[in-house]
Amino acid sequence: MADRRGRIAREPRPGAVARAPVDAEDVFQVAQLRNRDLGESLERRRPDLIDGRRRRRIARGSGTSVQQVNQLLRQFAAMCRMMKAMRGGKAAEAALARRLGLSRLP
Repeated sequence: MADRRGRIAREPRPGAVARAPVDAEDVFQVAQLRNRDLGESLERRRPDLIDGRRRRRIARGSGTSVQQVNQLLRQFAAMCRMMKAMRGGKAAEAALARRLGLSRLP
């Protein structure tokens, strides 16, 4: 039996799962998606790697300005620093309280 492209499709063995023929274009698209996802996950873990071109693309895609994207990244970095400081224990809490202008935390 031949498919649209004239290739002969083999019948699967009894009990075997029949697979569709693999297209080189499909494999390329899957590889592109995998690479895109890897890049995004790296950017999520280390947002300092986002360069100006990428920030411009993010701004265009989200309908905001590059300045707003930069502000968001700065806020995110500040929050990461604060969370890291809170992990430290009593000494870190005291330092954080001084930084926030509080005499002590309850």
